[in-house]
Amino acid sequence: MQLSALEMASRLPIKDPRLIAILDQLLHFIGVKFLLKSSLRPVGPTPTWWVRTHGLTDVTRHMVTNKDEDPKETSIAPLVIFGLENVLFERMSMLKDAILDSKNSPFFTSKRADLFDVSSKNPILNNSFNEVMAF
Repeated sequence: MQLSALEMASRLPIKDPRLIAILDQLLHFIGVKFLLKSSLRPVGPTPTWWVRTHGLTDVTRHMVTNKDEDPKETSIAPLVIFGLENVLFERMSMLKDAILDSKNSPFFTSKRADLFDVSSKNPILNNSFNEVMAF
């Protein structure tokens, strides 16, 4: 389903009509980055006026949960966010060392501690970890 900025704004508590134009520009920018698909839809019986609509791509569709359409549908966003967590992402720079030192994992090589020790001291990582485990 694709919605226009006006249709999206009508579902939000937006009072200022200028914010609808800003929302449209923001959605267009996100669409340029291939996170949303955009298209033009004719308005009215004679297509003299067109409105830009936005919807999810095949990839971003898996990043949101729509419990209304499918109650079993889940989002992979927590898993992706957890993988991009800075503490976890740093280990990629230690990959070569971890391969050469096969006794330790890349995470342990970069942090000199295991994931559980680091996450117990880092509340952001701990929350991400808990969300992924609930996934």
